[in-house]
Amino acid sequence: MGRPVASEENKVIALAYANAVSKNLPPSSRCFIPRTGWLSLYEGFKECCPSAIRGSDSLIGRQGLTEMEFNKHMERNGYKKTRDRSTFLPTSP
Repeated sequence: MGRPVASEENKVIALAYANAVSKNLPPSSRCFIPRTGWLSLYEGFKECCPSAIRGSDSLIGRQGLTEMEFNKHMERNGYKKTRDRSTFLPTSP
């Protein structure tokens, strides 16, 4: 059995979801969408389309998307990757 890979149909659904729930902003904007965590596009997609996500069972959902595949597909389709250099990180005493 080969390595599981997301189907093209699930990638199209993921891109359509991302385009529907996000907005194109000018480069000068400081707004961004997190790539991971509970506010990420992937988490919303997982709630909206659970059948398009690869589950923890290796035999079920083999053509679904993982978070990494989702983010790579978004990058290839025009979504920019931005590092979060937040100043709100805790500092040591």
